[in-house]
Amino acid sequence: AVAASNAKTEFLANMSHEIRTPMNAILGFSETLYHKTDNPQFKKMIESILSSGNLLLALLNDILDLSKIEADKIDIIEMPVDAINIVNEIKLLFFEKTLKKGVSLSVEIDPKFPKALLLDEIRFKQIIFNLIGNAIKFTHKGYVRINMLFDAIDEMKGQLRVDVIDTGIGIPSDQQELVFDAFKQQSGHANRFYAGAGLGLSISKRLAEKMNGRIELSSEPGKGSEFSLIIPDVEICKEFIEKSNPFLPTDNVHFEDNT
Repeated sequence: AVAASNAKTEFLANMSHEIRTPMNAILGFSETLYHKTDNPQFKKMIESILSSGNLLLALLNDILDLSKIEADKIDIIEMPVDAINIVNEIKLLFFEKTLKKGVSLSVEIDPKFPKALLLDEIRFKQIIFNLIGNAIKFTHKGYVRINMLFDAIDEMKGQLRVDVIDTGIGIPSDQQELVFDAFKQQSGHANRFYAGAGLGLSISKRLAEKMNGRIELSSEPGKGSEFSLIIPDVEICKEFIEKSNPFLPTDNVHFEDNT
């Protein structure tokens, strides 16, 4: 049974690209058709394809990520990262959603927070995205607040802590371990109302552990939740080259005619 389970996990991890590629093609061509047709009935049908396809792709991505973690196929690649910029980018992604729900979304940053830290940018972004998305999903009024803290041990390293605090439905104490299990959400809340397969927190917890960190949870029903990503011994980067914005105007560029 263990060998069969391992074989399944290994297969899914190795097939991740092959499984995602057809879905990306379906979504890509559907979007092209949507912009090409003027027929309202066809547009409505294509909107349904795009909506369902994106939900399926998100589910596929979560299942495949979980399989890769279980098969130990995920490598942590550390590089200088502007963690503040990443969190602000994620905040912008959720701006429209929180606006529609009437929920405020804010970021509070420790004045001593370093400009750059040595982290796996993709995995850090994935964890924070999941935690913020989860908080917004279960919060119908009030706020979601992200606190970014850094407790320096010395000039070279310290402990990174990102708290995602919400005023949502909360989680009973006897179900707080359950929410980190794959394919599970807390009881009493139908999956059709709270869309998702219950994989986001499970993936985030395992990714945090791969980064030698952890996710802590404090919650009370009806009073909201606080999820905290804690990563100890994170190195501070003194030298950091900011990524250039490809959309900035380039007034100083001159072209020469060499013909």
